[in-house]
Amino acid sequence: VTHSRDTYQDLVRLMEQHRADRAVQLSILRILNKFLDNYQEDVLPWHESIEPCLSSMTAFINDREVVQLFIRFLYRLASLNKDYTVVMCRLGTKEALVKALDKHSTNLLLVTELRDLITDCEKYASLYKKMTTSVLAGCIQMVLGQIEEHRRSHQPINIPFFDVFLRNLCQGSSVELKEDKCWEKVEVSSNHHRANKLTDKNPKTYWESNGCTGSHFINIYMHKGVVIRQLAILVASEDSSYMPARILVLGGDDPTNINTELNTVNVTPSASRVVLLENMTRFWSIIQIRVKRCQQGGIDTRVHGFEVLGPKPTFWPVFKEQLCCRTYLFYSTKAHTWCQEVMEDKTQLLQLFNKLNSALRHEQMFADRFLPDAEAAEALGRTCWEALITPIVHSITLSESSASSPLSWLLSEYLDNAESARRCKSRAAIFNSRVRRLTHLLVHVDTSRADSEELKPPVKSKGLNRSKELKNGKEGKNKDNAAASSSSSSSSAKPKVKSSSSIAGIALCWQGVVQRQVKKFLESSCSLPDFVERYRTLYLRLKNAMEELFGQQTAFVLALRHGFSAALL
Repeated sequence: VTHSRDTYQDLVRLMEQHRADRAVQLSILRILNKFLDNYQEDVLPWHESIEPCLSSMTAFINDREVVQLFIRFLYRLASLNKDYTVVMCRLGTKEALVKALDKHSTNLLLVTELRDLITDCEKYASLYKKMTTSVLAGCIQMVLGQIEEHRRSHQPINIPFFDVFLRNLCQGSSVELKEDKCWEKVEVSSNHHRANKLTDKNPKTYWESNGCTGSHFINIYMHKGVVIRQLAILVASEDSSYMPARILVLGGDDPTNINTELNTVNVTPSASRVVLLENMTRFWSIIQIRVKRCQQGGIDTRVHGFEVLGPKPTFWPVFKEQLCCRTYLFYSTKAHTWCQEVMEDKTQLLQLFNKLNSALRHEQMFADRFLPDAEAAEALGRTCWEALITPIVHSITLSESSASSPLSWLLSEYLDNAESARRCKSRAAIFNSRVRRLTHLLVHVDTSRADSEELKPPVKSKGLNRSKELKNGKEGKNKDNAAASSSSSSSSAKPKVKSSSSIAGIALCWQGVVQRQVKKFLESSCSLPDFVERYRTLYLRLKNAMEELFGQQTAFVLALRHGFSAALL
């Protein structure tokens, strides 16, 4: 059993899952020591146990017995094989030992010996990191070169294990840096002895403040260079008036300068996990979570913990940047060439569909085969769109002096051919069919994201948990002040949708075509006795053409109306 890889890995998983359970941690550690008694090189992946051990030791940093047992186990591993010591260097074991010494002074055995072993291996860890970086950088360049050659020649990629390597590179797009690797220490505004309840991974425990309304805060000191992907706090509705209602998040570079407002969040009484920050773009040394108001006018607050996700600890960000940069350069060059052809000959517009469709289909097939993660495929898709569609739309909708833009000319030709196109297999029908294919591609294949933002006001809950407050001697402090204080409400921000610049350009072009058609009609038919019927027919013709070309998207419906309005005025 002690040589069973599956049993060993199950134990490591259990250690991670039950990090807050002292008894479970000690039991697993005793079993791992038994496994280690029968150590054989390369039989078990012992390096996989190091990070869970460090995380558990940090979680029980105040418990001398637990810390001592973990140090003894890590020392045994480091003594058996230098490779494990190198892994410890890279996972920050030395910093964890410093924290343990700060807490327990010199009462810990083997801590100095383990620290010396790690110090001796730091040069090997540095060399390993440089070698790994160099090898992977070379592999990434090889992969990018093959992708470019694949685009140029449309020949299949036949390099052995190419798909496996690329898939592993891109799988990092769904991996997050674990929260205990993101921050160094935590400070609170009051009841400092209970600050450890924020990090004990136990949702039933909590830090409770002691002070006046709006004075409660939690300072999180971040590891250098860690840019937050997500920060959330854990709360409980059972806390009643102790539950936060409004939270202000601030960022700063030192404890005396935490004044940059990053976000304000209203907390609903039914919430349990509240996201405070997402996808930050810069590093902040200190993040302050300040509770400005509690539910039902309460004074002190309770927070059950916080969670931090950092940047993705893989080569995916580096690969993504290089892949998108090279893709953009390749297709923006193509787009420029195609735009030049259209400027010289407007009929070349009809060839754009085949060219664009071929390029997008090629990238789709590549993504289906080699990019299993959604984020990787979306990043490639957005890059292709920005490199191809955006500049082409800008070019074909741009008018030069008095001449109409290429797209305006094409849409006008489409409208002029509408009657002839009803006869199947005529040249006009074929022409209009190709125009529709192009416009459908330009307005329906859009990877732009909608930005939506919503801020909900807090909902007032009924009553107070009086028994808990009496039990804690705070009957007068966290009492219901609803009658004395005016109820505050915050307006909900309506979702804001960011319109695609390509669709906006095409819609504006369509508006100009409609306006010219209506003006031409007015000049020739305004004095005729059946003007109203003719005007109605014109409107229906243009409306039907709009639906054929663009569907019923709001931007084009508005463009149709504005075109008529401008011509009439």
